[in-house]
Amino acid sequence: ERSKAALEHGVDIVLEIPTPYVLQRADIFVEAALKILSYLKVDTIVYGSETNTKQKPQELDLKAMDKGQSYAKASNPNMLEANDILGAIYEEYAPHYGMSTHSILRTTDYKSMDIHEEIASASAIRLAIKNKEAYQDKLPMDLNNVQIHFIEDYEVLINFVLMRNNADELKDILLMDEGIENLFKKLRYETMNEIIDNSISKRYTQSRIQRTLMNALLNHKKKLPPFPKHARVLGMSKKGQEYLSQNRKYAQFVSSFKDYDYKDIEMKASEIYALPYGKDYCKKIIELEKNKPLRI
Repeated sequence: ERSKAALEHGVDIVLEIPTPYVLQRADIFVEAALKILSYLKVDTIVYGSETNTKQKPQELDLKAMDKGQSYAKASNPNMLEANDILGAIYEEYAPHYGMSTHSILRTTDYKSMDIHEEIASASAIRLAIKNKEAYQDKLPMDLNNVQIHFIEDYEVLINFVLMRNNADELKDILLMDEGIENLFKKLRYETMNEIIDNSISKRYTQSRIQRTLMNALLNHKKKLPPFPKHARVLGMSKKGQEYLSQNRKYAQFVSSFKDYDYKDIEMKASEIYALPYGKDYCKKIIELEKNKPLRI
């Protein structure tokens, strides 16, 4: 649905960032995204920014971490907002891939929980969906017949993972650092919301806790398989197809799922993603995963 909406609103090519890298910390996520773009010979990136100022890379404050600060805060001593943090990382890594950068000023409060804003934030839309409030006029897609996923729906599965694995086994999971596995073991009988709420601290943000739990559910280990040698195309417009055809000799991409380096990882993620919602939905998601790229 998201790929289709992007293509219908001016995007020419949609690419996939591998699931383990979506669930990584910001700097690794950014480098993965840029590497994938480099496979398609992209020479310029554009990102949103709270200040529209190109930020310099920030130094990790090790003393702050020693005092119990989270990695996210210790790596953000200048107190930048979320998009400027990502912007600073884009500015740091883009030259490694021969890319120039441009920023676009954000003109709305992307953290606002008010669904009635002219451009509603993703957080406000998610809350409206959860509370069964009207939200459809804030989206470029129709979600009436789309299954909406909430982290609470995976509660039993995550409880099972925390019960099945001992602390040493959990320690090998991606993002499972600094003893958080011991806390998760203590909380293994709690509800999903209780696990998250009781794990948040100066060192561990809510986002970090959620990503760590998802990595545990998907059994993503700290030692990941080698990064894919090609980009996976999820969708393309006519213009996008022309671009790929023109650059086929030089670009590194696949359009067939069976040729994708991370096909086993992505199929496992899709199956678990669908698991709480029944057999028919699981079959549908598996077919969507294996489908050829959308063409609009």
